[in-house]
Amino acid sequence: MSDFIEGQPISKLPQTLQDAVRISHNLGFKFIWIDALCIVQDDENDWVEQSALMADIYRHSSLNLCAADSAGCGSGIVEMAAPHLMEIAAATTQFTDAGLRETVVLVGGPISRYVIDWSGCGLLSRGWVFQEGLCSPRGLYVSRRHGLLWDCGTMIDMIDSDESILTGDADHAFNPRNERRSFLSLTKLPKHDSMAARNFSFTWYDWIREFTSRYLTRKTDRLPAVAGMASYVASLSGMKYKAGLWEEDILRGLMWRGAPTWSWASINGPVCYDEFFNMLVNKRGKIDHHAELDLEITDTIIEEEQAGTFGNVRRGEIKASGVLKHAATMLLREQWEPKWGFDIQPTEPEADVLEHCQVLRLARVYRDKQYTSPVVYFLIIRKTGRRENEYQRVGQGRIELEYDQHPNRLRFSFREWESPKLKPSPSEENMWGEPEKVVMVLV
Repeated sequence: MSDFIEGQPISKLPQTLQDAVRISHNLGFKFIWIDALCIVQDDENDWVEQSALMADIYRHSSLNLCAADSAGCGSGIVEMAAPHLMEIAAATTQFTDAGLRETVVLVGGPISRYVIDWSGCGLLSRGWVFQEGLCSPRGLYVSRRHGLLWDCGTMIDMIDSDESILTGDADHAFNPRNERRSFLSLTKLPKHDSMAARNFSFTWYDWIREFTSRYLTRKTDRLPAVAGMASYVASLSGMKYKAGLWEEDILRGLMWRGAPTWSWASINGPVCYDEFFNMLVNKRGKIDHHAELDLEITDTIIEEEQAGTFGNVRRGEIKASGVLKHAATMLLREQWEPKWGFDIQPTEPEADVLEHCQVLRLARVYRDKQYTSPVVYFLIIRKTGRRENEYQRVGQGRIELEYDQHPNRLRFSFREWESPKLKPSPSEENMWGEPEKVVMVLV
């Protein structure tokens, strides 16, 4: 720290940082923010505090310069761009009537509008970089394999190279424009509009799917690495953030597959969400009339290690009331063909583990207007042994039921039979019996 206070020559910086300073200066910028220089690396408190500010830092920047192939600070940027090097000129226009200035960067060479495969670029496989690319209004990516790529909220263009890999498969291609557009659209999210807030969680969990597929050196960085995004979303939407999930839409947040065990931040590796989203919530952000929620959330408690940072949590719990069934009884019967899985594969035989677990029903989604053939979504939980009715999540799944088309079996309710017309099928009565809700705590 004392060295930087006294001032250090640029030549003493690692090559990548030297190149970043030189490029920024040549483009006419007077200031540059580099996390390795602007965050005290050995100070955990400073790191946590700055993590929550990341979205604002990148959101208010003019340009995010990315050394896409970089294996470290010593790799350099200019050397990577050498095969595709060109002179970059900046032309500045003065708008005298409004006192505004606009800088236009002119780039020469053939332009491709295809999305290319950047999966081999080291920088873009890092978890922390996802938030940086998402929040920045503009990005200039430099790659030895692919040359230069310009990306902003309205366009993505690149200088072609002979080694470019073209693909139309968006699931396996790096397309920063898609994520950035969804982030920039947050400025249009009405504050405290519950419908818009719930609908936005579609986008949030798409981001989480992408983020969790990337590499983090420390597992404990999972929540800090999205803290800036979460802080910004919370400030715009008025939603309450709960360890990677949103309280206003927490049932959908629980249905991830592969912190507290109910949060995706509790495991290493990528997570994803299935069609539960599309089937449960309609385009207006409301619960579809073809869906019924079974888990009643009464409270969520989060204790952050440092309050207000949207980062790591010391403890977290969900208080809820729901229907439980013995997991082995439910999931080992072939006639229902349940689709389920553990969050972390156990070392013991699955059947032995399920003997000590419960199935917690989350929701049911009817797949047609006649209320037949519902899909039942559930969590697999087990007692912690620390206090009564305290459970931790160990897995998730769904059961797709087929129903007799007899008119008397078309409409039904799991919770109560409100009318003679609402009758369950015999197989459903055998599955759940008399449903009885249990008060519990998920940790």
